[in-house]
Amino acid sequence: MKHFVLAALAISLAACAAPEMGKEMSEDGFTRLATVEDLGTFLDRNLAFDAEQYSVINSDGSLGGIFAGVGIEGTWEMEDGFFCRTLTAGPEYAMKIPVDCQLLEANGSTLRGTRDKGNGRQFILTAQ
Repeated sequence: MKHFVLAALAISLAACAAPEMGKEMSEDGFTRLATVEDLGTFLDRNLAFDAEQYSVINSDGSLGGIFAGVGIEGTWEMEDGFFCRTLTAGPEYAMKIPVDCQLLEANGSTLRGTRDKGNGRQFILTAQ
């Protein structure tokens, strides 16, 4: 009986662990995406801001989409645990900051980004 209780406790503790070994989950259920592998389920999919605005993070290192009625284009790479994007085309106000490294976190099909390496404004995208 003692071994059964210890085994049940170990299984319960393992079930409460973060989704992947070494990955920490925030209090609101989001897990940081720090590598290309972490982005896996979000690559090559429409990531919607709303019904009319979306972006696509392509597995070939390019990105695209529509924002504020204007097409966006650029490239991306993971650098020091951050998603760094360089826009080559997009709305005028976005082109004022063409390079931005962002902290990305996921919870299911929801992607949360925080600009300026986690120090800026947050945005939410939903994978479709």
